[in-house]
Amino acid sequence: MVIPDFCPVLGLPLYRNSGGAAQGPNSPSIDRINPALGYVRGNVKVISSKANAIKSNATPEELLRVAAYYQEPH
Repeated sequence: MVIPDFCPVLGLPLYRNSGGAAQGPNSPSIDRINPALGYVRGNVKVISSKANAIKSNATPEELLRVAAYYQEPH
């Protein structure tokens, strides 16, 4: 699996934390394209841990609704 230099979702540089540090927001993370298919070839991409945490288990529609909510003044 190829780890890109930058997160294809957020554009963050990807790097592994060194020392005893836990995984950080810029750490590479394996993301399932279709969660029902599992971690199999052709169904995974490497994105940042931050993007993966934002996405979590939300659907594309839910992510768009969250984005729309925060773009409107409150």
